Amino acid sequence: MTWGRLAIGAVATALIVFLLLRFGDAREEAGRLEERAAWHEAQAEAERENAEVRVAAERRVTAAVQTYADKVARIAPIVVRATDTVTRYAETPAGRELCLPAERVRGIQALDAELNAAARDPGQGAAALHDPRAPR
Repeated sequence: MTWGRLAIGAVATALIVFLLLRFGDAREEAGRLEERAAWHEAQAEAERENAEVRVAAERRVTAAVQTYADKVARIAPIVVRATDTVTRYAETPAGRELCLPAERVRGIQALDAELNAAARDPGQGAAALHDPRAPR
């Protein structure tokens, strides 16, 4: 063997070793890229799930707010601003149920007066109150 053939063999061997090392590096880099891609996919999936949870929570809050607004609207007091409003309300079923006839109002006022008189004059005790079932 001559020195030229040994040199060519050494260069060829070095080239093969170099290519094998580069191929190994390329495989490692490909493995790292695959790991990073899998990590990014997992992150994207977690963010998607979090977004779905947030959307569901927002829907529940929206439904709760709507339910609360409906309840408040149903129980909101009716503000009387005019005689026409009172008259129109009294003509509705709810108004007929809640509005007292004049004689009942007078009866309530008379009872209040009796109770207030009894409270001012504690000496009379039970005699100051009348039995509502007793005829007058």
